[in-house]
Amino acid sequence: MHRQALVPSLDVMSTPFGAYDEAIYEAVAQHWWDLLDSRQFASDRTGKVCVYFHLNYDGSVTDLEIRDNTVGDLLGLVCRDAIEGSAPFAPWPSDMRRMVGRNYREITFTFYYY
Repeated sequence: MHRQALVPSLDVMSTPFGAYDEAIYEAVAQHWWDLLDSRQFASDRTGKVCVYFHLNYDGSVTDLEIRDNTVGDLLGLVCRDAIEGSAPFAPWPSDMRRMVGRNYREITFTFYYY
């Protein structure tokens, strides 16, 4: 059982691109859990890490930064690596690019350790 949770700023249920957003969430979450499992981190820390980034139309990630971290640098880097290691994602569908109206979306993932 995981003692972690990932909450994305995108709402995969109420956007017209729910399947695309869900695939991103699933890829990042799985990579994060794999990183935590492979490194056997002690699970005695509680808190959160908020990671902000631009998801570009071509599926690349830029402007990634940790904006809030209450669990320490090492676990913060694991969260950052979960996003960077999952990218690039699939390019946006053409409808999505038209609807967004710019070449990137601002995304924040909040990783919880409990």
